[in-house]
Amino acid sequence: MAPSVYDKVIAVISKPQEQRTDFECHDLVPWIRKQNKLFSNLKHEILKDLIKNCHFQRSRANDVIIKQGDIGDAMYATLKGSVSIYILPEMEENVCQYLDRICSKPKPERNLFGQHIFSQQEGFVFGDVALIRDCTRTASVLADEECDLLVLNRLLYNRTVREVLNLEWQEKTQFVLRNPIFKEWSPKHRKQLVISLRKESYQFGAVIARQGQPVQNIYFILKGEVEVSMDLSLHKSQQPELWTEIESNFAELISTNRPNGKTTHHDRQRRSRVQKISLLSSNEHIGSLEIVQDISKHLDTTTVAGEVELLVLDRKHYERLLVKKHPQSVESLKKELTIRQLLVLSRLYHPTETTVMKYVTMKLLNGDMSSKLTHQYHRQRRRHPMINRYNESEISRKVRTRLHMNSKNTATIIPGENSKKMFLNQLEYELQLLMIHLRKNGNIH
Repeated sequence: MAPSVYDKVIAVISKPQEQRTDFECHDLVPWIRKQNKLFSNLKHEILKDLIKNCHFQRSRANDVIIKQGDIGDAMYATLKGSVSIYILPEMEENVCQYLDRICSKPKPERNLFGQHIFSQQEGFVFGDVALIRDCTRTASVLADEECDLLVLNRLLYNRTVREVLNLEWQEKTQFVLRNPIFKEWSPKHRKQLVISLRKESYQFGAVIARQGQPVQNIYFILKGEVEVSMDLSLHKSQQPELWTEIESNFAELISTNRPNGKTTHHDRQRRSRVQKISLLSSNEHIGSLEIVQDISKHLDTTTVAGEVELLVLDRKHYERLLVKKHPQSVESLKKELTIRQLLVLSRLYHPTETTVMKYVTMKLLNGDMSSKLTHQYHRQRRRHPMINRYNESEISRKVRTRLHMNSKNTATIIPGENSKKMFLNQLEYELQLLMIHLRKNGNIH
């Protein structure tokens, strides 16, 4: 049986450097270029130099590849297998001495290496931060399984990929410094954010996020434009959890009326069309609404309108750096999203299909009150399962009044029709104010 391309690659880079021929290195350039995004834009001669002078390392499961606090003298690229990143918090004991003591044990537990940050499969590059910043290792890296690694020492790194990685680091640093969401962060946390962000590029027509697919990341746009489109008729089937919340707590948002003058056939035909909502450009973000509101699937589809460069923040990093350490940044993000959502609602031409979008916007406008009403509703529903408290009947009204009068907290208002109408009126009022402001500034004609 003929050896695979991967076997040929390992056979070449496992040889001593002086035994690797130019022909062998030339033959492997296309494979290396496709294997990693970092290598995709490098010139042919640079990749040949990289293949000819790199080192090969095979690590077993649970091997410590990098120890936090050590001096960084090499960069790694995973060819096969997965690795995990761990970071120790500040401690009185020297980090290097502590980790040396941990590694001296036969089978040290992974939680002793600090907090697990994330895991990555083949194609992942790590160890570059210490070379870019000329500092000690900022994290520990452990092999999850048997891993094949491409190793670039400092000299090879400097003449091949340093310029590319250094430029990317500067771009990420400038983005974090200029973005108002992160303006109150300490230098330490900004550095952690820069490390957590990864850069990706997409060509015209590529789909970054598809409606109904699981949400994994927030995408910050560095350059280029993307087009946001939405099929409102799919929200009910794609967002069953949201729809259940709406039916239970805010049924008034669900409208069954068809637009006047439209036949049923025309109505169905119109609802099936995908609406183009907006164009997003630099400094805006994709997937943030779903992650901030803890929605599991994308509400819309984002397609590249021209070549675009993005910075990607995983959901796990968002929870670690924003939710736990900087809740004020989450509030800033919500304010930006509120303005965008009000504009989106003004562009949706089919009012009977905007139930989910109205509900999401309502939660952004007044999330605390919404959650309070939801909590009270479920508490009272368990006590009186046979009564629909949102019904307009006289019996329901009397029951609501009695529950309110018997409540220990007399300041608590049992949510009814008036409470929910107040939400809707507030939503419409905010939208009207925004439209007036935009017209005054000449943004809308």
